[in-house]
Amino acid sequence: MKTNSITLFLMLMTAAVVSTPAAYAQGGQNACTNVAAAGTYSFTCSGWTAAGPGGTLVPMMEVGVATGDADGNWSGTATINIGGQVVIAGAKLTGKTTVNPDCTGAITYNKGTPTELNISYVVNPKTDELFGLVTDKGTVVACVLKRISK
Repeated sequence: MKTNSITLFLMLMTAAVVSTPAAYAQGGQNACTNVAAAGTYSFTCSGWTAAGPGGTLVPMMEVGVATGDADGNWSGTATINIGGQVVIAGAKLTGKTTVNPDCTGAITYNKGTPTELNISYVVNPKTDELFGLVTDKGTVVACVLKRISK
């Protein structure tokens, strides 16, 4: 019974997060574009990642600042901690994206290492936040970006 309640709660929360931006975009308010999402954001990412190919999952945390422009170009800096050790301090991030009319998108970040970071996201124009999910194999990481300036 408890499992059913948790499942129902998670389904309702997912529907709320997904439908709120989509409904806002369909309202003709033109809120889901690169122009509307442009600005500077503080962000945190946390979850689990493999320290190497096929490795055991270890905790991961990332904090930083990222700025997006009206053309969908993003750049920023971050500090990345994996397994309790800072592995990249002041990592430079760059990427390009397009915010879709339904407030979704995907971006591939070059973070100054041989591998890239792929993130699918949803924009919530009412709260000036972006919610992302890293889609790379061997990683379970969620990110929250909060706008600090336009």
